Amino acid sequence: MSAAAALQQSTLRQFVQARDALWARLSVFDWVSGVDLGLPPTTASANGDQIVLRLHLRDDVVLSRGQRAMIPTVVAGIAVHQVCASYYSGVDATRPAVAAPVASARVQSGNSIGRLCGATGTAGLLVLDRQTRQPGVLSSWQVLAGECARRGDPVVHPGLADADISDSDHIANLCRWMRDWDGDGAFATLETGRRWHSALAGQSVSQTSTVIARAVAPAAIGMTLRRFGRGEGVTASVDGIGIYRRHYQNSDGSLCCVDMEGILLRETPTGAHAGAALYGAGHQGALWALAGNEHCPEGATGVGLQCARSQSGDAVILSDLATVLKRLDLILPDAAPEAVALATVDGGMKTGWGSVGDFFEYCVALEHRRDASPKQREAG
Repeated sequence: MSAAAALQQSTLRQFVQARDALWARLSVFDWVSGVDLGLPPTTASANGDQIVLRLHLRDDVVLSRGQRAMIPTVVAGIAVHQVCASYYSGVDATRPAVAAPVASARVQSGNSIGRLCGATGTAGLLVLDRQTRQPGVLSSWQVLAGECARRGDPVVHPGLADADISDSDHIANLCRWMRDWDGDGAFATLETGRRWHSALAGQSVSQTSTVIARAVAPAAIGMTLRRFGRGEGVTASVDGIGIYRRHYQNSDGSLCCVDMEGILLRETPTGAHAGAALYGAGHQGALWALAGNEHCPEGATGVGLQCARSQSGDAVILSDLATVLKRLDLILPDAAPEAVALATVDGGMKTGWGSVGDFFEYCVALEHRRDASPKQREAG
């Protein structure tokens, strides 16, 4: 039984109130990186049989005696534990160490995707616009949008860090995105006629299995999740649920901070992937789902999208999947009866642009078309 389930509702409510009070008191200081409910920092257990109130402090800042005196040891009768960690959100434009699944003739979750600036990550899942039923890709803000995002920006597969420009294909266009208190996510609609795979969780590197997730569930402390996409079956435990201050890197190298609610995962202490680093280039935007039920007839259950990491790489932060779907007005493919029909739409991957020059010529034409008026677009 998870710790959250073991607590009585009244006790859990008291913990949440204490967490929010601690955040309201200390969030004004830049040396604070989060407040959450989680496993004890020194006695964390895989089954999550105990939860505590935790204050996260930046691990790159040495606090003065006066600053330490500001930190309470007890809030509303609940002891405050301290965790040293800083959290960052970023995507790499360099070739990832872990290869992405090979380019697929169909767009599917788990694919390598990215923006034209070179930012490369993972397609979290395939979803439908709730109002138009148009299929598209859901991933993190950093992978699909970025600080200079504009509606209609092209999304390519594979991401440019995973392949040469001439091997990538324009598969989707940025539609909606979010990066605020509720979380981090972006949605890009597929190009007209693009063939896609309705599996929610994508294929692994070995391309041996496709896992369909048909539901979404909230995280619980102690829960074991599995990442889908780049890498083979990496699992992690939910170590905390709360508020985290994430540093986003801008194009000029500067950092901006955004406070968000999220889910903190840490390495699984035992098992086949014990000690495996949770963060690596290209993992941003990947889907995490409940481990162990992905092959059952009902399908897997999605929990969150990877959107940040600790500086050491031993922990990652997820945006709550249910919240992102609601905010971006999206639904799972299996929630719409026309999903099966959409999945059979023909239209394979292109062979690429042929050369770097052709690629940039394409980008310029696309930019001019997007800036044109509706009548100009119809004319040409």
